[in-house]
Formats: sequence, structure tokens, C-alpha cells
Amino acid sequence: MNNNLPASRKILRIAFISLCFILIALPLLVHSLRLEKNDSALENRTLAEYPGKPKSQKDWIQFTTRFDRYLDDHFGLRQTLVQWNQGWRYALLKEAVSPQITVGKDGYLFFNAHEANHPLRMLEFICGKNISEQQIEELAHQISSFEQFSKSQNPSTTIAFVPSKPALYGEYLPAWWQQECGRYQPTLLRVMGKLQQQDIKTRVVYPLTEMTAAKAQQQLYPLHDFHWQGKGAQSFAEIIAEQVWGKKANAALPFVTELSESDMQRFMPGVNLKQSLQQPDWKASSFTYCEGPTCFTELAHAAVLGDVTRIQRRQASSVQGQRLLLITDSFGHGVAPYFAPYFDEVWHVSSNNAGALNAGQKQELKESFEKFAPTQTLYLFHDFALSCFSQQLKYCPLELPPVLRTIHPSSVVQLNQKHNLDTYIH
Repeated sequence: MNNNLPASRKILRIAFISLCFILIALPLLVHSLRLEKNDSALENRTLAEYPGKPKSQKDWIQFTTRFDRYLDDHFGLRQTLVQWNQGWRYALLKEAVSPQITVGKDGYLFFNAHEANHPLRMLEFICGKNISEQQIEELAHQISSFEQFSKSQNPSTTIAFVPSKPALYGEYLPAWWQQECGRYQPTLLRVMGKLQQQDIKTRVVYPLTEMTAAKAQQQLYPLHDFHWQGKGAQSFAEIIAEQVWGKKANAALPFVTELSESDMQRFMPGVNLKQSLQQPDWKASSFTYCEGPTCFTELAHAAVLGDVTRIQRRQASSVQGQRLLLITDSFGHGVAPYFAPYFDEVWHVSSNNAGALNAGQKQELKESFEKFAPTQTLYLFHDFALSCFSQQLKYCPLELPPVLRTIHPSSVVQLNQKHNLDTYIH
């Protein structure tokens, strides 16, 4: 060190060198002492595992590559830096690090796709981009075929599709995407048009116009969520129960305001996406609410299904004996509570994991549904889940029709349907 330097310069040099040493050593120290817990959910992916001691020639060859991947994913303070990176980018640039998220106008966030390697697949499908007329005809045929099958087995069956956030709040998408989407006709509207052209009466509900009108009265989707939460789903349940089935609510659900974390939080680490939402206050209601496999001793394989919900009345009412079986995708969990005022008991079962059941387990599930003896069965899926009815698209890990056919309950219950259940489209 040059002894002729002023004391202040010497101090600055020492401080700079010390700072560099700390910055270099700190990640190693944090990693060695395990001061930071690695969480795969934070990055929404599986982190590389420690390769372990090589046991074969192949292991030795691959060891350095696998160890590099391990260090890349586990060096000290990595996840803290990941959160900081997303935090400042969202705060200053209104960007999302994940390609599966689109930042819209006025604070709206949109979920683009379930797969990062196809980052716009969901939005493109909903808008109708790259969906051929042949694929539209296939989707219409699959839905019509399943509807006829389900109606022949159980006349009190309805199939409904949910307008998702891009369909209802498309004006909050970025301008470039609105322009791109505007070049196409939405996939589900094209399919519904095909169903209308058929001679058969297809009981398929897609209340886009009613939901669009309802959003003027209340927020149907939280700004930061993919799924509906809070009272937004109540509008959909009311449309189905009152306008389609002709039912009247026999009770009112009380609500309580709760702080809720966004279902897209895992895609945006470092950004606070908590929001206040109104949720049913079950303690103050006339219902018992239970979610999870332990709520269903009747369903031997409820643990495989995972997302299951049971809602029962505490006291007898004018809807005594009215039971709803709700078979859905992930959107069913949020809407199930709002059917409770119209029924004595509601069973909600997600079909997302039904493909993991073997043939015998599916038959057992079907028999459990038949013992429940629903007076109304509702299949409910959001507009992108329509792709799961296609064999051509390969967008969905589960082809729905074969699975739904095996678990659909037969019934001798014949409801006196007073309301028109023809194709419902606007």
C-alpha cells in the first residue's frame, strides 16, 4: 500500500477491500451454516439435488455437471436475491419475471399458461388463436357426446363453463395483447355456436353476458388472482341455480373480510400480493363446511382426489333431500360454497387428479356418487379446461371425457325441469 496516500484514501481502500471480501464470503458462509432455507415453491420449480458420492463411471462423468447445477440452485442468499429481483422489477418496471404471468393495466395480473415452455397458451386458446375449424368441430362433438351420455344416465345433469379473467376483464390486458386477441373469435363462443347449430338439445351453460353484467356490480375476480375468490363466484352460482335450474335460495350466507394471499404468489416471489376479500363466515351460518379428504369417509380414495369439499345444513329446511354433486376443475373449490343456500347438502369433487385412479377405484368413486344420490349433478370447468375435451390439441395432461364417463353417476331420479336447459349462449 502506498504510504504517501492520505489517511482518508487509505481508509476508503481498506473499507472497499473489506466490503468485497464480505460480499464474496457471505454466500459461502450462509450456505455452509444453512442460514437460508431453500424453498422450491418460491421459484415454482424443483431445485437441483445434491448429486451425492459417485458410484459408477457414469456418475463420475456426470458429477461436475450435476454439482454445478446444485451450486447454481443452492448458493447462499440465492433465494433472497430472487425475491429482490422480482420485487424491484415489479415495483419499478411493472414486469413479472415468470413468463406465465402478464402484468395488465391498473394492477391486474393475468395467468398465461400452466407450462412455462408454452407461456401464452392459455390466453391464445381462450382468444381462439391457432385453433382450427376442425378442432372446433372436435370440441363440439366431444362435449355434445358427453352431454348426451351423461343425460341418458342421469337426466338432472348440467355442464357449465366459466368465463375466466381474460374473458371478463380483457380490457385490462396490455394493449398489444388486446390487439392480437381482437383478430380472433373466442374458442368457447365458436364451440357454443356449433352446438346451437345441431338438432339435438345440448345442456351446456356459458353465461358470459350475465357475468359481464355482474362485474358492473362487484369485482368477480381479485386483481391478483387466477381463480375467483370471495363473492365473485357467488354471481355464477346464482345464475346457474336460479336462472337455469329455477331454484330459490333458502338461506343467506354471512360474510367476513379476510386477508388472502394470491394464488399467483408463487410465481412472483418478493412481491406482496395479499388482498382483503369477503369470504363466507361459516361459524355464523346455518351450514357446516368441511374441506379435504377427511371430510369423506364415503370416498375411499379421497386422498388421491385431494380437492374435495362437503357442505351440509345444520337444520332441516324446505330443500330437505336436495343434494348437489359438483364435479369440476380447480374453479369448483371457489364456487361450491355459493350453491349451499339452494341445497340440503353439496359435494364438491375436483376431477384434476381423477386420472390417477385405476379402473377399480373409478368404479368405486362412481358407486359412492350413486349412494349419495344427487338430485342435481353439475360439471363445471373454466374456459381453458375446454381444451381437455380434445384429443388433437394435447394441451391438457388429462383427457376429460373418458375419465368423466367412468365416474358419472347413474340415477333414477327424474326432476320436473320447468326451465329451458337448451344451449345457453349470448
